[in-house]
Amino acid sequence: MAKKFQYTRVYVDPVDLKEIDQKMKRLFKISKQELSTEVGLWGTTTTRLAKERVPRDTGDLMKSISGRREGDQAVVEAKANYAPYVEFGTGRNVDLSELDELEIPRKYADEFKGKREVNLPARPYLYNSAREALRDMLSNMNRKIKNIVR
Repeated sequence: MAKKFQYTRVYVDPVDLKEIDQKMKRLFKISKQELSTEVGLWGTTTTRLAKERVPRDTGDLMKSISGRREGDQAVVEAKANYAPYVEFGTGRNVDLSELDELEIPRKYADEFKGKREVNLPARPYLYNSAREALRDMLSNMNRKIKNIVR
């Protein structure tokens, strides 16, 4: 004998729906205002960390590190022409682990392997700083979202 399928009805209190609607509106608001603030903070933090971590011989590489806002984006760069060689190393010592962590294609730094036998060790300062600041930014955003949906 076949069992009959029973339907179940769920009623949602209109007050609860209103509360959910208010939380969704606050989530949309955070996506515009707070994300912009967090992106700017990411740039500032990445710049500070990179300047703290960069190897200092003459100080020129540290001075070349800068960050800026471009619309809803932040850009951090080291403008010294030798910056990538310090970051990734050269020859057999090229270290692309930071690119892997950030899911940036390895081909970006393949050119630093070079054809000559100059094997300088990688001395990361920029990408590891960007990764740490990104982790902090995501943690901050998650915390803000959790506070909204409570």
